[in-house]
Amino acid sequence: MGSAVELLARQMDQAFEMVRQRLDGLTEEEFLWEPAPDCWTLRWMPIPRSVPEAVAMLDEGQGLLVKDLGSLEDEDLQAPRLTNWGEEWPAWRILWTMAQHDLWHGGEIGALRDLHRVSQLGDRKN
Repeated sequence: MGSAVELLARQMDQAFEMVRQRLDGLTEEEFLWEPAPDCWTLRWMPIPRSVPEAVAMLDEGQGLLVKDLGSLEDEDLQAPRLTNWGEEWPAWRILWTMAQHDLWHGGEIGALRDLHRVSQLGDRKN
């Protein structure tokens, strides 16, 4: 079955792969598109200014998580660690939350890309 660290690593890898698949073929137009004023977009933070920058930033962050998880043994997963917002959680919960975060945002990215595609089809009919 594998160790708890191995199982968590598989979950994180699968969640991240889903996000990366959602980004395949992402265009700058999709990245910059806003479906409505003041709403969540694919470009949700001002730091990455292009698709390659955003994807590189995402890959870098995942690499750090994978490296951190790779340094742990099963017994380390219960150890308290600080979240990036300052709460103390067991290590497993922080890493599990990051996998859930990827799944959540992967779904949002897919929905936004679908909305963009459909809105473009509608524009072509007019």
